[in-house]
Amino acid sequence: PDQAEQFNLSSGTTGVVVLDVEQGSPSDQAGLRLGDVINEINRVRVESVADYQKALSQVKGNALVRTNRGYVVIKAGP
Repeated sequence: PDQAEQFNLSSGTTGVVVLDVEQGSPSDQAGLRLGDVINEINRVRVESVADYQKALSQVKGNALVRTNRGYVVIKAGP
């Protein structure tokens, strides 16, 4: 609830709020921002931190991530 207020998210918002983006990281390069809400990773719905961790553990290569601002592709490292 505190994060929802801090980032002006509506009460019906579902997903995981991005609280930190490391400068120069693949997430930063893809355009993820503080306060973004991740809703899907590679078409797998994300509604909780547990969902996020499970979806992330299944990523092989690049990740298609849907946020409240649209889609971004996070490229796999070398």
